[in-house]
Amino acid sequence: MSENEACWSVAPGRHAVASFPMTLFPRPLLPALMLACSSTALARMSPDPTGLWFDPAESGWGLSVTQQGDKVFAALFVYDDAHKPTWYVASDMEPAALVGGSLSNDADGTLYRASGPWFGGPFDPALVTVSPAGQIHIAYSSTDAQSLELAYTIDGRSVTKTVHPQTWSTNRPLIAGMYAGGLYLPNHSGTCSPVNFTGNASAVIMQAGTNAQLEGVRFMWGTGSDTGCLLEAGYSQHGQLGALTGLLFCGPIGGPTLTATLQVTNLLVSEHGFSGPATMTRDSCTYTGHFGGVATN
Repeated sequence: MSENEACWSVAPGRHAVASFPMTLFPRPLLPALMLACSSTALARMSPDPTGLWFDPAESGWGLSVTQQGDKVFAALFVYDDAHKPTWYVASDMEPAALVGGSLSNDADGTLYRASGPWFGGPFDPALVTVSPAGQIHIAYSSTDAQSLELAYTIDGRSVTKTVHPQTWSTNRPLIAGMYAGGLYLPNHSGTCSPVNFTGNASAVIMQAGTNAQLEGVRFMWGTGSDTGCLLEAGYSQHGQLGALTGLLFCGPIGGPTLTATLQVTNLLVSEHGFSGPATMTRDSCTYTGHFGGVATN
C-alpha cells in the first residue's frame, strides 16, 4: 500500500450531507492535512467490512463482521435443522489474498460452534464449550463493490450467498461544514494530462452544504482570486460507508463550466472529516486518487 493510500483511507470525515465536491492538494500538504501515516501497515481487508450484512430476501438470517487491525471476527445468525435460531463464530479470520502486501479484498478462517449456560441462570464458565464446525470465507464482489460473496461450510454442508450491508441510518447530516482538504488524482489513463484543482493555493478550505434537490451535498472552494470549483453530488449510504456521484464545475466565479464527473466510493464520514477513493472522468480520460477533508469548524 502506498503512503497516500494509508493516509487517505485512515482519515474519516466530519460534517456530512450527501453529494460532494473536492479540492486538490499539492502533494507536500497531504501528510499534514490528512494525519501522519506509518510506512508499514497491517494486513487487512479494504474497505473495512465492519457492520451487519444480509440477504434482503432472507429475513432473520444475517452476518456480523468486525475488523480490528489484521483480524476479522464474524458471527453467523442462521437456523438449524429444527428451524431454531443458532449462531456460529469465526474469531480468527485473516486476509487471504493480499494486494501489495497489506490490503486484501477477502478473509477466511475456521467457524466454531459454542455452547454455554442458560442466559437466565448463574454463569458457570465450566459449562462453556467451543468446537470447530467448518470454514468461512468472505470476499468483496468483483461485480458490485458494495456486496460480499460469502461461502461457508458447517458439518460438511456448503452454502454460498451474496450479502449486502444492512443500512438503517445515514451519515449524510455530518458532511455540512468547513474543511481543509483536497481532491488528489495522481493516476490517469493513457496520455491524459495531469490535473490540479487548487490553482496556486497552498491550502484549500472547502465549504460543504446540503443540496436538497440532489439529496446530497454541494462543495465549493476557491482556486484563485476570481476562480473556483463547485461539486454537486448525490449521496447514498451502504452500511457504515457512503458514496458520492456528481458533477464537478471549475472556472470563473459565477459561471464555472462543466469539468468532469466524479465518483467517490467507500466514503468514511465522521465528526472529524471524510475520505474515500475517487474516480474522475473527463472527455476520454479517467483519473483516480482520493478525496477527503479535515473539519475546521
